[in-house]
Amino acid sequence: MKFVDRDRYPFLSVVIPARNEERTIGKCLQSIADQTYPADRIEVIVVDGRSTDATREIVRRFAAADSCFTLLDNPERITPVARNLGVRRARGEVIAIIDGHCWLDRRFLEKGVEALHRTGADCVGGLLINVAESRTGQAIALVMNSPFGVGNSASRALAKPGFVDHVSFPLYRRRVFEKVGYFDPSMIRNQDDEFNYRLRAHGGRIFFSPEIRAYYWVRESLRALWRQYFGYGRYKVEVVRRYPKQMQLRQFLPPAFVGGMLLGIALSPFWMPARAITAGALLLYAGYVVLGTAVLTRRGRASLLPIVPLVFATLHVSYGLGFLAGAGERLLASASLVRRNSRG
Repeated sequence: MKFVDRDRYPFLSVVIPARNEERTIGKCLQSIADQTYPADRIEVIVVDGRSTDATREIVRRFAAADSCFTLLDNPERITPVARNLGVRRARGEVIAIIDGHCWLDRRFLEKGVEALHRTGADCVGGLLINVAESRTGQAIALVMNSPFGVGNSASRALAKPGFVDHVSFPLYRRRVFEKVGYFDPSMIRNQDDEFNYRLRAHGGRIFFSPEIRAYYWVRESLRALWRQYFGYGRYKVEVVRRYPKQMQLRQFLPPAFVGGMLLGIALSPFWMPARAITAGALLLYAGYVVLGTAVLTRRGRASLLPIVPLVFATLHVSYGLGFLAGAGERLLASASLVRRNSRG
């Protein structure tokens, strides 16, 4: 029998929220089966949100072939509930949380645990490499892999190892959940952001290592990208409300730009300077998009040239509008609460 150093290789649980992931879940699970981490030190918990496609059947095939795979049901169908169900079921000293539409580098788990040991961090994560099949999807992946599209987010843009405020597909020490609690089920989107801010508020540390690599299937259409980032912007408002001191400037630029454009357009018929200010801001943004497109589409990527500017605009405007919508909803809810209290 092969001896396994249990200190070097603690028992590890991989939690995977999933819903209608038949296109990618098989590749995701196979990438875990192919890990360099000792197979007898891993369990995989897929928490399915009542999929209507073949997701559950694919997971059951893996579970029939290897008892380390388990399928749980998520009747509420939302990601934070799925994560909590998986974490509560997990037996591992380390708990990794990934998505059903990704796959992992063969050394993802090994490098993640090494980073936990080496740094003493409470959470580690790594580089998220976006991939796609369609031409539109490839343009989306190109923008989301770059700082032009996502700012200085370490997980998306190449960066040096170090302590950060957030990572994608994290590996947590179990003690984190005992200390901080679980994911907030009211956060339909951005629940990982909110959780990591809460972790940091409790003194926890998050470490980024580019040696920890995962591959993520991006949305394949501008419409799907719009829905995704509108939701991110909308729920980011609640994170800002709870943890205003931990926010970064880049997270406010899209809503500031979109809000400024809407205000400028509204004022333009009545105030002449608003026309010039709005036009100037649009020209500056257009210049940014042209520069970003030129940089990203060099070296054999010219076929994506017509789509990349649309991806920039979709990503930034949808996030900005979502943030403004979330802020409006928060203001209306606060005003309604004040009225109810005044009547009482």
